Amino acid sequence: MSIQEMDTSISAYPELQVPIAPPSESMIRIDANIADLRKKYLLLSSEKALSPASVESLNRIEAEVVALQKKHSVLTDEQRLSIPRPARRREESEAEFDKI
Repeated sequence: MSIQEMDTSISAYPELQVPIAPPSESMIRIDANIADLRKKYLLLSSEKALSPASVESLNRIEAEVVALQKKHSVLTDEQRLSIPRPARRREESEAEFDKI
């Protein structure tokens, strides 16, 4: 069999596929909060002469966005880890090891 004939798509290897769960409500809220903060940031940053209060607000918005992105990342990791993965049977693993 030539390389061109081989099925290299991920569907050919079900053990490598990671199921993706739908986003949780908290992840959806975090995404919405990030979008709102980015809009506020764009509005503030478009002002011609930024006051010190505006600069402080921009810095605070940036910090909030970073914190929300970290929280979103943690939730995504927890969600991915909570998905049960199919366990391989020990005999299959040992048989593959014996082939090597």
